[in-house]
Amino acid sequence: MNAERQKTPLSLQISLARHDPAWVSLLDSEGIAWALHRHGPEGRDRVAVSIAPYGTDHQTRRALLEGIRRGGAAIVEGHLPSLPGGSQRRTIELPYHCQDFSGLSSSDDICRVRIDWIAYDRGWLFRLPFSLNRLWSDRRVGKRHVMVNPDSDVVVFHRQALVVRKNVRRTVTEVLRQAFHQQGLPLVHKWHWPGRARSVFCFRGDMDGGPRRNTQQFLAAVRPFARSVSLFVCAGPYLGKRDLVQAARNEGVEIGNHLFSHYVFPEGATNRRNLLTGHRFLESMGLRPVGLVAPAHFWHRSLYAAMTSLGYRYASCFGLDHDHLPYYPVVRGRVGRVLEMPFHCIGDFLPKFGIPLHSETMRTYLARLISKKYAAGEPMNLYGHPDIPGRMGTAPSLVAFIRERALQHADVWTGQMQDLASWWQRRQAVRCRPALSADGRRLLCRLVENHPDPGGACLSVIGPDGSWRLIPISECQNDGADLSASERLPSLRPPGPTDVGELVHVAKSVTFRERLWDGRVRVKRMARKYFEIYGVDPARQLQHRGDRR
Repeated sequence: MNAERQKTPLSLQISLARHDPAWVSLLDSEGIAWALHRHGPEGRDRVAVSIAPYGTDHQTRRALLEGIRRGGAAIVEGHLPSLPGGSQRRTIELPYHCQDFSGLSSSDDICRVRIDWIAYDRGWLFRLPFSLNRLWSDRRVGKRHVMVNPDSDVVVFHRQALVVRKNVRRTVTEVLRQAFHQQGLPLVHKWHWPGRARSVFCFRGDMDGGPRRNTQQFLAAVRPFARSVSLFVCAGPYLGKRDLVQAARNEGVEIGNHLFSHYVFPEGATNRRNLLTGHRFLESMGLRPVGLVAPAHFWHRSLYAAMTSLGYRYASCFGLDHDHLPYYPVVRGRVGRVLEMPFHCIGDFLPKFGIPLHSETMRTYLARLISKKYAAGEPMNLYGHPDIPGRMGTAPSLVAFIRERALQHADVWTGQMQDLASWWQRRQAVRCRPALSADGRRLLCRLVENHPDPGGACLSVIGPDGSWRLIPISECQNDGADLSASERLPSLRPPGPTDVGELVHVAKSVTFRERLWDGRVRVKRMARKYFEIYGVDPARQLQHRGDRR
C-alpha cells in the first residue's frame, strides 16, 4: 500500500477549508488551483498545502494538523491551534507597512508584516495576522503616496483604495511560495498573460472634457498603436462634441463609459441614472461599451448591479484597487461577475506636483516604471487624460515614448482593455489540477471535466531553486511535461516596497481645520453634481446638439 502511494502523483492544488469568497477571488486571480477540503476517509490523502480562513470549524482545523504531521503545510487566519511540545517557532518579516493593510500593526515593528512560521513534526504551519475577507471587501479610500524617485525620496499622492491589495496579495503569495518550497515542491499556477508573454501593455485615456485640439493631438499620437488604446468618455462634457468620440472610434480605439457626470454618488438610484445616461449616450452613436471607468477615486457598490444588468465585462477604478492583476472583487459577500482591472494611478498627474510632462524627470520615471514591471511580470497598464489642458493631449511625444518603451520587448502582449478582459475570462474558465510525478521530474495537469480547452494558456512553475518556467497546459496533459527539458526563463524580479511606482507610507498629520475645509468642498461638489443629474432631464440632454467650438 505504501509503495503504491509512493507512485501516486502529488497534487499541487490548494485545499481550502471553507468557501471564503476573498480566498476564492485571490486564488482564482493568481491562477492557483484549489478545491474545498474533503471530510471522511477520502480526505485523508496527503495534501501539500491547506488554507484555513477565519471561521473554520474546530474539526477541520484538527484535520489540517494531521496533514501537517504527515509532511504538509497549512496557512491559518486568526488564532493558532494548540500544538504539542516540540514545535519550533520563528517569524517571517515582510517589509510592507501596516497601513497598507488598513490598520494592521505589530508592537515590535509597525513597519513590517509579521508572519508566524511554525515547524511541527514533519510539516509547517503559517499564521496570517489578518483576515483576508475583511481586507478584500474594504471599500474605504484615502490619500496614498506613490514613489517617483527612490534616489531622492520624491513622492506624490493620489486618493485611492485605502487597503493596498497589491501588497496584501504579495504577502499571501509569498507565504504560499514558502509553504510549497519548504516541501521541495514548485509553486504552479496558470500564467497571467496570453501564451508566453512576460507582461502586457494597455493604454487607457479618461476623457473628462476639454479643448478639442488636445483630443485631436492625442488621437494623432496614438494612431500607430490604436489597437492598444481604450478611451472612456464622460458623456456630459461631450454632448456637443460627438464628432470627437466618432473620430476616436474611426481610429480603431475602444470606447468605454466614464458615466454622464464625473462623479459617483453615495446612493444607488443616482448612480444607476448616471451610468445608464452615459451608456445611452454612447449607444446613440452606435457604440456598445463593455467597460466602465469610475471617475477619480470614487466608487459605490451599487454600480455592480447596474453594470451587470447592462452586460459590462470589466471596470477599472482607483477607489477599488491600484496597479496589479485583474480579479473579480467580493460584492455583498460573494465573488462578483464584473472583472476589476487595476491601473497605475499616476499617468499624467505629475504636473500637479511641479513635474512637467516634457521634463526628463517624467521620462525617467516612466522608463524605470516600465522596466520594473517587465522584470516582475506585472502589467504595464498606464493611463492619462487626452483632453484636459496640460495633460497627455498636449504631450504627444510622451505618448509615443510610453508606447516605444513598453513594446521594446518581443514578449510583451498588447491590446485594448476589452481584449485583455476577454483573455482573462477565458483563462478564468480553464479549470485544471496540476500535480507532480512521484519522481518529481514531470509536471502533470488534468483538465476538470466540462471545462474549455486552455488554448494558449501556460502554467507558471517557480521551483524551490528560484527557477522560472512557462509550460503550455497542453504539454502537461497525458504523460506530462519534463521539467528538466523545459526552457528556464530569466527569473521574475518582484519589486521592493519602496521602488519607483510603489505605494509608500508617508506619515502626515491633518489639522481639524483642514478636515473641515475638505468636508465643505466635498459637500459643495456633491450638490453641484446632483444638479447635473436631476437639474435637467437627461433624455433631453442626450438629444443631438451642434458642436461647441
